[in-house]
Amino acid sequence: MNVDFHFDPMCPFAYQTSRWIRDVRTQTGIIVGWRFFSLEEVNRFEGKKHPWERPWSYGWSLMRVGALLRRQSMAALDDWYALIGEALHARGEKPHDPAVARKLLEHLGHPGALLDEALADETTHEEVRADHQRVVDAGGFGVPTLFFPDDQCLFGP
Repeated sequence: MNVDFHFDPMCPFAYQTSRWIRDVRTQTGIIVGWRFFSLEEVNRFEGKKHPWERPWSYGWSLMRVGALLRRQSMAALDDWYALIGEALHARGEKPHDPAVARKLLEHLGHPGALLDEALADETTHEEVRADHQRVVDAGGFGVPTLFFPDDQCLFGP
């Protein structure tokens, strides 16, 4: 079975649920497709710029890096999300700081410049926006949101 797991790396509830779904994957063999959702965008108030209109936006920029990694493999995105989630939510580090994000990429064996490449590639915005819109279109408003093969979705930690 395939499950699409929409997350915002800044959300502690999504991070905790990602730990659970990884355990479920180990026990059952399900395939997890990591997808994005922006809490920053869904909670944006009138007059504030969209996250894609800023040069750096905490969760959105981390997801853009993730989009570039996902093009390499879903495993690369899985590793990225696990590492930045642990750094932020378990150790209190700041992976949403570009310098820290570069070091974490290097820790995973990727060049730190991959962050700059992701930010220079406008199509990473499109990928994050498309994943985000899928949740919105389904009536979702937060993360984690899981989609099952029959397109039913489940919201909540």
